[in-house]
Amino acid sequence: MGLFKPRSALQRTIAEHLQDNMREIKELFPGAKLTLIIRTDALEKPVILSNDEQAEAIKAMREMMPGKGGILLN
Repeated sequence: MGLFKPRSALQRTIAEHLQDNMREIKELFPGAKLTLIIRTDALEKPVILSNDEQAEAIKAMREMMPGKGGILLN
């Protein structure tokens, strides 16, 4: 039955779609650094898309909630 794609194909398709959306967002904020992390049981492993250096993205996340090591969500 060809109704379901293997997880690897599904993950690649999702990543391509998200990358297109991130490109559109970046056009709204020239020079912006974007990092998107999606974790779900539906994927074999997290999908991470970024145009930032890994250490800088982690530093920015940690700075959002000083002393807690986490992220402040609105």
